[in-house]
Amino acid sequence: ERKVQQQCEIERQKLNQQLQAERERERQRREEERRVEIERMNEERRRALEKLEEQRRIEREAKEREMAAMMHRLNEQKAEELRQQAARIQAEQAVRMIQSVSRSSPDPCNIM
Repeated sequence: ERKVQQQCEIERQKLNQQLQAERERERQRREEERRVEIERMNEERRRALEKLEEQRRIEREAKEREMAAMMHRLNEQKAEELRQQAARIQAEQAVRMIQSVSRSSPDPCNIM
């Protein structure tokens, strides 16, 4: 009977060891699944972040192009205003010069 009890105890220990080994394998499998899921989520987050950064870059470049076009238009407008102002000043100077010359020189019609 003692040998039977020892045999049962040995079998029980073997079963406990097998059960413990199975539990450990299951724990490792769950940890690996969790690690893979975390990696997958991190990859999804990374892709989403890259997409967001790309959208922001595109928007920023569009705004920069818009600002550059606006600055170009303003510069063109200012240049046109300066050209018009220079033309007015030149015309005014020409009128003053003509008036000055006509006042200082005798009228050819009055020479008699």
